[in-house]
Amino acid sequence: MDPRKLFPAVLPAAALILLTAVAEAQAPAAAPPPSAPPAGAQPAPAKKPGFLKAYKFRPMLYWGAGLGLNILPARNNLCPDNTTCVGSPAGFGFSLDMGARFHYLVGLELTYDAFFFSKASSYYNQATWQSVRLDARIYVLAGANIEVYIMAGGGVNFFGDKFDVDSTGGGFEAGVGIDFVPSQAFTVGAQVLYRGSVFKSFCPEYADCVTSPSSRVSREFMHGVLIMVNLQFRYIIVGAS
Repeated sequence: MDPRKLFPAVLPAAALILLTAVAEAQAPAAAPPPSAPPAGAQPAPAKKPGFLKAYKFRPMLYWGAGLGLNILPARNNLCPDNTTCVGSPAGFGFSLDMGARFHYLVGLELTYDAFFFSKASSYYNQATWQSVRLDARIYVLAGANIEVYIMAGGGVNFFGDKFDVDSTGGGFEAGVGIDFVPSQAFTVGAQVLYRGSVFKSFCPEYADCVTSPSSRVSREFMHGVLIMVNLQFRYIIVGAS
């Protein structure tokens, strides 16, 4: 065969072989298999789970009860003639609530509470501040065994002596709360709320406003701070996703 004809035929094959060799030379070397740990070496300690433990939220109904204090910065606002008709600036009381939480960030609850203040001689034997209110919970930390929320709402307030009602008024409350969730069946929590109410003009039950008109209390704003601990029981809505 004529060498001049053979050279053009072999040239493409030689070029392909040369390119293959160059590519193999530039390819990274395969990683060596992982070596076994040396004899006697301690294995790496397993990571401990964090304190916060998530749970899968499901819509729920709940009810609960609480105990706490109502602290009045100005306890004599509802006292006529500059008297001290409320014996103590702090009253002990309780609350009952029931609510629904259809979204993991929002809940609505209806609450009744009553707080009792110590005796003031010749005036109230046990001044009582009650309220019925509707509150909204907006959760800023939710879906774990610690939940933090903002609470705000309003309702009707009642003031009198030993559950008697001398005056009523509209009111509001707002504050923060925290719940510890040992299981999805119940929670243990605490709240700090600021509350205020405008009470209508009234005559205290211990006074005679006919013979002593100055004993009548004018329309007045009353406010205080609630510090509560509570226990709530949860009921998962059957069939909720």
